[in-house]
Amino acid sequence: MEAAPTTIDELTIARDGDDRFAPRRELKKQVLSEGAWPTVLYEFEELKRTKKGESWGEPKLALVRYRKLKGSLKFQKEFALNKEIAAVLGQALREWLAD
Repeated sequence: MEAAPTTIDELTIARDGDDRFAPRRELKKQVLSEGAWPTVLYEFEELKRTKKGESWGEPKLALVRYRKLKGSLKFQKEFALNKEIAAVLGQALREWLAD
């Protein structure tokens, strides 16, 4: 078993695939908050498997929340966004923050 990450730099959304989850590769990472409850924004791709073969899907975004517990960072919650939802969210934030 792999050791749990202890620093934000060690965190990643990348994973090897298994029977339940598709493999992921991390494209970008932005730390939004640190401390006892760090939040990280990731851009990533998931591997799509079809009868024709394998290919990486469209980039997605995910907000991931971790909790620092006994020196290790533990995954708590993930909120995934596709490009369309991310664009709507970005537009709303621009409008709200402009006021």
